[in-house]
Amino acid sequence: MDLKPKHDTKERVVKDVPPPVGGYLEDFWPEDGAIDLEKLKAHLVGEGRLSKPDAARLVSTATQVFKKEPNLLDVPQPVTGAHERSTSRVLFRIL
Repeated sequence: MDLKPKHDTKERVVKDVPPPVGGYLEDFWPEDGAIDLEKLKAHLVGEGRLSKPDAARLVSTATQVFKKEPNLLDVPQPVTGAHERSTSRVLFRIL
């Protein structure tokens, strides 16, 4: 039985698709608190990652904003997504 992969695992199978962004996003959260949304969006669309403290701060800030919105639904927990990309798409629509 041949266990060799069908494709070269070090090359991209579809050359037109850019590789994921490497590393964590830095400097998108300046000291004045205004997030560089375009930089954040481009990084996440490119499958980039956030550090745990940055992700926690982003979620905390978004929670504060959402709590001020009178038109949000109160959905009982736990809420799960079908796919992590669907969560990103919802976040991008909000941003």
